[in-house]
Amino acid sequence: MGGVLRRQEQEKSQTEKLASDAFSDLSSLLDAAAEVVKLADRYSQSMKQRQVSKVDDPEFYDLLSDMGIANPATKRACGSRYHETLARELSDFLEEHLKRHSKTSVIALTDLYCLINRARGTELISPNDLYQACTMMKTLGLAFNLHEFRSGVVVLQPANQTDEFVASTLESLLNARNTEECKDYITTVWVAQKLSISLALANEQLHSAENLTRFCRDETAHGIYFYKNLFLN
Repeated sequence: MGGVLRRQEQEKSQTEKLASDAFSDLSSLLDAAAEVVKLADRYSQSMKQRQVSKVDDPEFYDLLSDMGIANPATKRACGSRYHETLARELSDFLEEHLKRHSKTSVIALTDLYCLINRARGTELISPNDLYQACTMMKTLGLAFNLHEFRSGVVVLQPANQTDEFVASTLESLLNARNTEECKDYITTVWVAQKLSISLALANEQLHSAENLTRFCRDETAHGIYFYKNLFLN
């Protein structure tokens, strides 16, 4: 019994030491990450002052441009205005960076959650904080608004972008494909590839255009094909 108790004490001691070392290393890592972000921000500001363009050093420019948010909003610093400040931070960040991830400047909240937390580094936000900030954007008159499709999929899109605008964009894609590839239909996968958006978002946009009677669907054994609605004319 004495031997068993001693082994348990040794295992407990080793576990406590391991946990202590791990959290110590994590704290050091977070401190180092904060310093790296500050350093990248200084380089980025220096490049802007010297008017270094993407042509001069494209790889270095892209790296610094995609470093993320140097001074993210926090509840400690913003207090009761946290969600409002976060909404403005999201809008400013997306205006500059969303074009790298979507050709239509539309992004699902699930994708936005991953993108913004990657950009914020050590100051992560919760899904609820993200949603609350996005719901305030329209009231604040920011460049993006929250939009929910009939299926419940929620996206953030430019304030001036309506379902009619999206339908017109899809019609333009269809017309271009008909001219270039002699194909008079589009599919969810094809739209997702062309617009650099997720399959779920492409599917929602096509169904939204269908609800506006701009497209007609053909369900086959090989999938769903969307054609221009010729009955309108």
